Amino acid sequence: MAPKQRSQISSSAPPIPKPSSSSSSVASKSHSNSSSAQEILTSLWDSYVDKTPQRVKLIDVFMAFLVLVGGLQFVYCLVVGNYVSSSIIY
Repeated sequence: MAPKQRSQISSSAPPIPKPSSSSSSVASKSHSNSSSAQEILTSLWDSYVDKTPQRVKLIDVFMAFLVLVGGLQFVYCLVVGNYVSSSIIY
C-alpha cells in the first residue's frame, strides 16, 4: 500500500467562525420556556414506561437491586467494620 501524500501546510490560521445571533436567542428562549424539575421527570418517566421494552425494564430492576444491595453492604462495612472477629479460622 502506497503511503499517503501530505498536503501543503499553509502558514495562515484557519478562519474562526463568527458566533451567530441565534445562540443568544436560544438562551433567552430556554429561560422563558423552562419547565419545573417535576414536569421533566414526569415526562421522562412516562416516556420510559411507554417506550421501553419489558426485557430492558427487567434488566433495569435487577441493576437497581444490585445497587441497593451494594449500598447496604457499604453502609454495613462503615457501621460494623469488615474485621471478622468471630470467624472459625484464626
